[in-house]
Amino acid sequence: MPNDQSLRAHYHLLLGLNKDWEVEEVKLSMEARAVHIRLRHTGRSAVICPGCQSRCSIFDHAPERKWRHLDTMQFETELRARVPRCQCERCGVKTIGVPWADKHSPFTWMFEAFGVAVLQSAASTIEACALLRIGWEGAQRLMDRAVQRGLARRSLEDFEHAGMDEKASAAAMTTSPRSTT
Repeated sequence: MPNDQSLRAHYHLLLGLNKDWEVEEVKLSMEARAVHIRLRHTGRSAVICPGCQSRCSIFDHAPERKWRHLDTMQFETELRARVPRCQCERCGVKTIGVPWADKHSPFTWMFEAFGVAVLQSAASTIEACALLRIGWEGAQRLMDRAVQRGLARRSLEDFEHAGMDEKASAAAMTTSPRSTT
C-alpha cells in the first residue's frame, strides 16, 4: 500500500500541477465512493493578476472552493482549494486563476472535456447526466461553457458573404433608422 507522501505525489503528477501548488491531503471515503483532494498554493512570491496580467503580491486566500474532477476508479473525485487573491495596483483585489479549471467553473478542464464528449455521444442529456453523475443544471453549464469556447475561437476574417431570408430582411428594413415609413 502506498504511503501518504507517494499518494500525494501521484495526484500532483496526474493533475499536472506546477511547483506553486501541492496536494495537501487525499481523503478516500468508501461509503460515499468519493475521493477528496485538498490542494494548497505554495507560491510565496508574486502571482499574476487575472485582469491585466501584471505580477502582484498575494493579498489573502478566498474561501475554499470545490471542483468536480474525473472519477478515480469509479469514485467521484473532487478537488478543494483556497485560491490566492492578488493585490493589483490597477485592478484591485482579484482571485487568481487556477491551472486545473476555468474561472467560475465548478468542473476541472479534464472533467469538462470528458463531459462534453459524453454529452455529444449520448442518446439524450438524461443518459449523459446519469453517466457523468451530474444534474441537469450541471450538464447545461457544461454545454454553455463549450459553446462559449467555440464562439470565442471563431474568426470572421475569412467571412465574405451573409444570407438573409425575406422575413428577416423585411424586419430589418422596418426597424432601420433609414426607413422612411
